[in-house]
Amino acid sequence: MTIYDIAKEAGVSASTVSRVINNKKGIKNTTKTKVENILKKYDFHLDENAKGLVTKKTKLIAILVADIRLEHHNNISYLISKKLMEFGYCTIVINVGTTTEDVDDAVGILRQRKVDGIILVGSIFQVDQVEYSIKTFFSDIPVIMANGYLPLDNVYGIEINEYQGIRDAVKLLYSKGYTKIAFIGSLNTISNRQKRNGYLDQLRCHSYQDEPIVLDIDKTNDSYEEIQELFSIYKGIDAVIFSDDILLFKHLRFFEENGKRIPDDLGLIGVNNDFFCTLTTPTLTTIDNKMEDTALAVVSTLIGVLNGEQKVNRIMLFTKIIERESTKKR
Repeated sequence: MTIYDIAKEAGVSASTVSRVINNKKGIKNTTKTKVENILKKYDFHLDENAKGLVTKKTKLIAILVADIRLEHHNNISYLISKKLMEFGYCTIVINVGTTTEDVDDAVGILRQRKVDGIILVGSIFQVDQVEYSIKTFFSDIPVIMANGYLPLDNVYGIEINEYQGIRDAVKLLYSKGYTKIAFIGSLNTISNRQKRNGYLDQLRCHSYQDEPIVLDIDKTNDSYEEIQELFSIYKGIDAVIFSDDILLFKHLRFFEENGKRIPDDLGLIGVNNDFFCTLTTPTLTTIDNKMEDTALAVVSTLIGVLNGEQKVNRIMLFTKIIERESTKKR
């Protein structure tokens, strides 16, 4: 069954059928209804691959994430994919990895496929080699970055002010009576380095404690010994801000085994507002970095650009502290 068969049965031209399928204006309601009924009768759908040969569009969007196993990356990719489906777009998710070689390999794979747009999830893509690849290979399609930005005409960044979120977290802990706060995170991304900077700047701004306490750890490895050493060197740590909820969750058993009562002996704050923060005992205070709002902004920007609309290249979203039991007033 082809578009010409539909046109013949409806007694109209193939162009009229095409206009009905693409929801174009200027068609009589009776004609439109007749054609739609025949399309429904035969469960007719256009072959997007064949259509793409003519329109040069694939209705395919690539989503690149550093690690799909991470709850936050998994969820935002799901939300973006689900929303894009409402606009008739399919997605492919490419699990990139965290090294320069991994990113280069992913770009190589992507160069072999024709996509209408690219979405980069995470600030790990805010690096020179990605900027070079976009400029060299993908300058003719829109690239949307979730929590990142690169200074190129076809790149649009949805950024989250996690720097201020961490500053607010420091202020919250001191307002609750905690006096010696540490920051623990994997500082291999711009996002986490901005969080660390928020911690350092808030301490300097108010002279809250004698010296900052920062531990850079590789969250893919066992870091119990490193944290044990941190607490041995800096006596009296009574609060920790982790760069993300997963890292916090991973070390809850460590604190329990070392006799740290939460929140009495140790206040804890994470980032991302992952679902399990409400399942632990005690429940975990976290910084909500507006994952759903980010996903909606990513899709809105991408669809707008694909439809020829003018969109601003940078949007800033603001975080919110979700206060729970791990930071109760002492």
